[in-house]
Amino acid sequence: MIPNPDEIKKLSPVELIVQAQQLETLGQTDNAIELYQQWIKHAESPLKYVAFFNLGVLHFSKQEHGLAIEMYQKVLALNPEFIQARLNLATLFEQSGRPEDAAEQWQLALNSKAIHEPNNQQFQVTALNNLQRMQKPYGQYSLSMGNPESQTSDSKRIIHISTDDNTPTGGIKVIYKHSELLRQIGYDAYIMHFKEGFRCDWFNNSASVIYANNLFQTDTVIVPEVLPQVGIQLHTMGIKYCMFVQNGYYVLPSVPLEYLHVCYQNAAVILSISDDTTNLLRSIFPEFSDKIFRIKYSVDINKFCLGEKLNKVTYMPRKNAQHSANIVPWLKKLFPEWTFVPLHNMSEEQVAEELQSSKIFLAFSDFEGCPVPPIEAALSGNVILGYHGWGGREYWAEPNFREVVFGDIRDFVRKFYEVSSFANHPSFQEILKPGIEQLKVNYGLNAEKELLGQCMEFINDRLKSNEGGTSL
Repeated sequence: MIPNPDEIKKLSPVELIVQAQQLETLGQTDNAIELYQQWIKHAESPLKYVAFFNLGVLHFSKQEHGLAIEMYQKVLALNPEFIQARLNLATLFEQSGRPEDAAEQWQLALNSKAIHEPNNQQFQVTALNNLQRMQKPYGQYSLSMGNPESQTSDSKRIIHISTDDNTPTGGIKVIYKHSELLRQIGYDAYIMHFKEGFRCDWFNNSASVIYANNLFQTDTVIVPEVLPQVGIQLHTMGIKYCMFVQNGYYVLPSVPLEYLHVCYQNAAVILSISDDTTNLLRSIFPEFSDKIFRIKYSVDINKFCLGEKLNKVTYMPRKNAQHSANIVPWLKKLFPEWTFVPLHNMSEEQVAEELQSSKIFLAFSDFEGCPVPPIEAALSGNVILGYHGWGGREYWAEPNFREVVFGDIRDFVRKFYEVSSFANHPSFQEILKPGIEQLKVNYGLNAEKELLGQCMEFINDRLKSNEGGTSL
């Protein structure tokens, strides 16, 4: 029998739970639900979320999923750190045909403070396993095995995964070029896209392309840092993989840290594009320092080279657009004798042509692993003025490069006075030549090839070890 409202509101949370459990034991689940409802309505307690949680459990036992979801949502409105309620809600969302909502709740569970408490370790594992199983929201890129009959017994392919993005992006160009060079030095190398028939064509390339349903367990896959979920999928498929980090500042924001740790832990090797990225990775994952390998890209010195110079300034408006939108109009007003050309929606050839004839390149780099455009512009005989993006510090040296503190648009304008004067000096190009020659050495084809060969040996050694299995 349910007590009257005056008696119910005097119940402590413990007394409430005891009486509700007694009703359940007697098979009076509806009365237990009514008891919780009356207590919530009449009692004043900071622990009302406990009553809502138990109501959710009772509604779930009666297959009343809609009501159970409502109760768990009320729990989390009162106490967002109640992990069990969030996991129960995620399970109900999945059973109700709402996988995206379920994945969102598992992600929120992993992002919560309470998940790190020792007694919640199993909850953490549960959330990670469910995200991995569902492959959402991080698993929109789906992989599958190819036909075993089409695989030769000695197949040892190197496959770089790329997103299906055909807009000018330095990172994707690096992936393509690495794959081409690996073929040149004797490896069976491919680019893998997800959409059948897709390939990048905004720059000239000869890379061999395969698609996401054509993987074999003998493959070694190179995964970009923006797709750690793919690394998790490959591990579950029994395929060896390496992470390729071109921008260390994309690593932590990609997925929750616990999920990220699983990905990098299972990687045979972690490839890094710059000194800055290497140091960042060693700070984030000191336990994986022994498998980090520094690699390089090269810039085509035949394409990005000196040309007939004009009073032209080039820049990329997509880089920190708010900054360029403040600085460029200001400079146009102060320096009407200069032409300002945005490098936007251009092919690689068009960009090279503009850089050959410009004298100054404005760098609006954000957090970047090792920004490519400033090197391309410097090789083309430009003075680079702006932000090094942290990763660019390894090559940012005067007189070819002039640094502006990130966000200091007034300093940007002040230094343009100096740079524009220098760029019109008769000895301008001669002064820049030593720096250009050094860039050719550091970011030339020979340096890239040499490091790629060393990288493959390093990966091979790792694959021979206990972590990696078979070698290439």
